[in-house]
Amino acid sequence: MKEQLHDLSSVQTGILIEANNKMLKNCKLFENGGNYDQPEVDWYQGQMDKINTMIETCQGQRTEKVTELVKEMDNLQHEP
Repeated sequence: MKEQLHDLSSVQTGILIEANNKMLKNCKLFENGGNYDQPEVDWYQGQMDKINTMIETCQGQRTEKVTELVKEMDNLQHEP
């Protein structure tokens, strides 16, 4: 259970940020045979930076909550 909570609070959010960054790297510019103009990619980067910041903020909040829950579960195992 503890591992699953850790996975949801930290690992999965890290994977999401990594996927966001990978998506941006895969945006090929027109001059390289792609479908994107540099200002467009820059705009997407700005939006993705905001999203990643929100994810990181939530990740910190979730990590704190998981720590509290784990302590509570440990206490309940010893003091029903």
